[in-house]
This record gives sequence, structure tokens and C-alpha cells, in this order.
Amino acid sequence: MRRWVAVAAGVIIWVLLLCLGVGAQEMPKADRRASEVIFMMAYRDLLGRRYWSSLANISGALKKNTYFVDLYFLRSVVQRRMGNLDDAAASLRSYLEVRRNDYRGKSILRSLEDEIRSLRLALRPKASMLSATFVDARDGSVLPKLDRTFILGMGGAGKVSSLGDKLFLVDSLGDRVVIYRGGKRLASLAIKSPVAVVPLDYLNWVVLSSDGGAFRVEENQYSGAISQGPYFKHDGHISDGVALSDGAFAVTDRISGSLLILSSGGRVMGQWRPNGSGRLPELVAVDSLGSRLAVADRGRGMVYVLDWTGGSSFKEVANVRVNGVRDLTWNHEGGLFVVAEGGALFKVGPLWDGTVTLDTVARGLKDPWTVCTYQGGIMLLDQGGRQPLWGGLIYNDGAVNGLFGVMDMAIDEGDVYSLTMTSRLSPFFASIGDRFPVVRGVWQNKLALVSVSGSRRLIPEPQVVALESPDGDPSRLWRDIRAREEKGMSLPQVLLLNSNVRLGRRDQERLLAYCLMNGLRLDVAAIGVPSSPELDAVRRLTGGSLYFRAKPALTPLDGVEWTFRMPLPKVDVPLGNVSDSLVSLFVDAEDYSFREWMPFFPAAFR
Repeated sequence: MRRWVAVAAGVIIWVLLLCLGVGAQEMPKADRRASEVIFMMAYRDLLGRRYWSSLANISGALKKNTYFVDLYFLRSVVQRRMGNLDDAAASLRSYLEVRRNDYRGKSILRSLEDEIRSLRLALRPKASMLSATFVDARDGSVLPKLDRTFILGMGGAGKVSSLGDKLFLVDSLGDRVVIYRGGKRLASLAIKSPVAVVPLDYLNWVVLSSDGGAFRVEENQYSGAISQGPYFKHDGHISDGVALSDGAFAVTDRISGSLLILSSGGRVMGQWRPNGSGRLPELVAVDSLGSRLAVADRGRGMVYVLDWTGGSSFKEVANVRVNGVRDLTWNHEGGLFVVAEGGALFKVGPLWDGTVTLDTVARGLKDPWTVCTYQGGIMLLDQGGRQPLWGGLIYNDGAVNGLFGVMDMAIDEGDVYSLTMTSRLSPFFASIGDRFPVVRGVWQNKLALVSVSGSRRLIPEPQVVALESPDGDPSRLWRDIRAREEKGMSLPQVLLLNSNVRLGRRDQERLLAYCLMNGLRLDVAAIGVPSSPELDAVRRLTGGSLYFRAKPALTPLDGVEWTFRMPLPKVDVPLGNVSDSLVSLFVDAEDYSFREWMPFFPAAFR
């Protein structure tokens, strides 16, 4: 018996020793020096906007030293720049699980969560927050600066439309179209009974005529000469129209009371007519948010919102009564501005969840006839075409959180570190102009002096990268961006996407955050199919343009650039608590508030 007890005890001791041995072998060995070297490599990648390389280095550093929790903080900063705000928040929470007393890290997490909420609110607002105050558009103190002589000889207004810095004024009774660029007269075209101009890209437009005719107009890129010729003929009475793709137009026919989908040859591909009895419909205006159409029916005093799914297939999303409706235009909230008789401008709230609201923006306006969005505001024109009004859009509930990122960090070493950082805002914020924001800075838990200079940047021919996804999968776009980075190519100023890209909620949020954080404009080319409303919403929130040609002439890039300068004491910044190395900026600019944070390690700049 004693023998078996001794054997059993020996087996138990052997198993325990074996378990201890296995545990000892599985315990990771920290290579602190190697992980810190790779950390600095990841940080330099971040400064150079090589985000995927930075993430790869962070993963490599974690394999060398899993206890180096500062890597989770740095990963959060990189993921935020990549538009992955949810992942950035998760990484920051992982950091705070260890550094529970890092109050600056907790503050940044709250700011990051605020950015996530603001981003989702921008894409899917529950109610409209927009209002406007109108001034004479010819006043040189506001944008746009229209030539004061443009009213001479105007017989009566058709529709007003815009693309980039170009404004198209239609004089229906005077048989002409007047085109402005940057507030200065570009051309005056003689066209019989024009009603609307449909821009295909910056240099190509289609002018629709009330008798059903359509004319193609082209501006020569080099000489500026403008040519025009017939495009198609429709047997009907056109009152307004928009392009849906490179081969489809949506036009309203006032006589038949129908919305028609026409091919580029004038063939009817689809038709919709309001249901019901009573007064005859009189469709006078149409505008598009991707494949979503808003149609104004003056005969019945209604605005209809429809999703076009091809051919004569329309899904009615909403309708709202607006007596005496004259014109309408979509805004970046996913709602509408609506002009009506009696000098009224209304707004229909965001229509993402099917809720329909109608509120008054302004009353007592002088006979407003037509409306469009232009240069970050609203352009109104009266029926006689003599009183243009421009209204800058403002938010009713105070400042809105915006997203931006600093880049081009550099230092000059003297008695202090002179840190310079540049931020190029997405063109959506161009309305801020060159007015200086109010800025506060923090470094190493202390307020830091910050000086800021702002400038308006107008780039006639911006750098562009066309991203394609034949099957509409948005993940292909990110693979293309990553491949460009791996080849050492810098980020462009404009991303050009095909309209077939279909965005889920998370894809939509990431794409918008990525563009805003990196100061990019998102343009869309509607080739083959209309853009989805979700993609068009992202485009509008970056200040992007919509084209209807495979190789479009881009609109000039209009944006804002801020340069921040901070004198900082020459204090060594060792690794070990990355939040102590943070430079934080708090920026208040007009209706927007921004916050940015970046680690600052002087050794990385030497």
C-alpha cells in the first residue's frame, strides 16, 4: 500500500512540475528595447500619414512587448485618422484598463465618443438644425460676389443651379442662360425658352428648354471658348430636370403632370404620376439626392419624395403639403429647402427615418421663385430675376462638433521647441473662410500658447485618385488606398468614387470620418446607375461634387488651411505614458468646434 501511495505521489509531483514548466515556456518575454524602437517607427509613419504601415508596426511592437500599453493609445490615434472611430475608442479603453488614473486619456475618450455621436448625427439627423439669414447676393462683403450688372435685361427667371463656384441663371423670357464663375460673369448663351441647366461636370452642361429640347454646352479647358449644340428632343413640356446618371435624366412635364426618366437620347425609360383625384397635378420642380427624388406639384400643393429603382419603379418615401410650391433643393442634412408663393422659404426635416416635418425658414421674401445650394449657403432668385439673395447656413443649437486632423508637424530648436502644425479642412468647411478661429492649446497637462493663421486655398486642378469597385464592395476602396500607401504615394486632395459603391452604416461613417480627418473631398461619378442616397450624403458632407461623365472635369478645390504655432519648453519626453506627450488643440470656428490630439516626441524629428 505504501508503495502505491509513493508512486501516486510521484506522479502528482511530476504532473505539477510539468504544468509549471509549460506555464514558464508560455510566459511571453518582453523585448522592451525592440518594442520602443518599433513604437517610434509607428509614430513616424503616423506623422507621414502611412496609417496601415503604422498599424503593422504597432502590432509588431506588441509582439515584442505585450505589456507596452502605450501602443494601444497610439493605435487609437492611428485608427481615428483612418476613420475607424469605434475601433479607436476600443483601443483607448484597452489602454485605460491598465492606466486607470490617466485622466487625460479619459478626457480624450469622452471627446472621441462625442465625435462618434456627432458623426452619426450628421449622417442621420433626427431633426433639422439649419437656419439662414439672407443678404443681397451682390454685396461684396459676402459670398458669392456676383457682378452687380447681371440683372440688366433679365426678362424672367427660370431655375437657378450650381456646381462648384459656377452659378447658372436661367432667363426664360429673355431666351438666355447667364453663367458665373467665382462671382464673375463667364458667358451668356442664347437659347430659346430655357428652363434649367443640368451640369454634367465642371466644363460640360445640358440646358433644358420648355419645348422639350435639350442642348449640350461645353467650355474649352484651355481657351475658355464655349460651344453649344443640340443634345436630344423630348415631345413634351419640360419645367425642370436633373441628371441621375450618365445615361438618365429625370424631368418634370408640366402639361402631362408626370415625372419622366429620359435617356440621353430623349427616350422615355420610366414614368410616374401622382395618384388621386381633384385638382390636376402640375409638376414644376425636381431635385435628386442620389436615386432619391423630390418633386414639387404646384397644382395640388404637394411635395413628393420618391426612390427610383429603375424603369417605372418608384417607391414613395414621403409627401408633405406646401401650398403654392415653386421650387425645392436637397440639403446636406437629407432634408429639403422649399420655395413657395407669398415670399416663404420652408425646410422639410431630414427624411432618413420616414418622419416628415415642415418648418419656416423665412417669410416676407421678395417673390422668391427658385432656389439652389451654393458656396455653403442658399441662393434664391425672384421671379423677375432681379433680386438675388444669398443665405449662409447656420445651426440653431450652437456649435457643432467637427472633425479635422493636423499634419506636417515640424519643430525648430532654439531655447524652446517651436512646433508648427498644419490642418487642411475638408471643403465642406470652406464657408469658414480665412477668418481666424479661437484656439487653446495644452501640452503636458498645462495650457500652452498657440498662434494660428488661416488662409483660403483655391486649387483649380486638384490632385485626384479614382477608386473603383466593380461589384460595389466598399472594402475594395480601402485596399486600393492601402496599396497606394505601400507604394509610397501620398494622399490626394480628392477621392473620386463610382456611383455603384453601396455603403452600409459603418462604411458610411468610416468614409466620412476618413475624409474629414484628412481634409479630403469626396466626389462621385454617376456612371451606369445613380448614386445611393447614403453615398450622396457623404459627398455633400465633404463639400464634394457629383458628375455624370466617366472622366469628368473636376470642380476646383475650395478649402481652408490653418497653421498652428506653439512654443514649448525643451523638456525631454520619455516613453512610458503617452498621454503626457500629447499636444491638444481646442478650436472654435464660427458654427463648429474641433478638438485634435497628437503625441509629440521631439526625438522623432531629429
